[in-house]
Amino acid sequence: MKVKEVIKNLGHLDPEAEIVHAWWDKDCFPDVADKDWDWAVDVVDSKMDWSNAHTDIEVTMQYVLESEQAGYIDKGLKDNDKV
Repeated sequence: MKVKEVIKNLGHLDPEAEIVHAWWDKDCFPDVADKDWDWAVDVVDSKMDWSNAHTDIEVTMQYVLESEQAGYIDKGLKDNDKV
């Protein structure tokens, strides 16, 4: 997906709204040749089943909320802290 498409897709949202957003650029895939990058991204964007990514995010959110409720973690987590 091109960055301009992401910007267009997000343009209707309140700029102050919190969302879950993830992206990976070419630097994250050093084994993909530059000449193949655009084609590979297009295939992944159109063919990949993203439901597992959603499930992973949902499970992590549930874990965080349950852990916070149980007192194992607090809402003072910093951006670099992992759960």
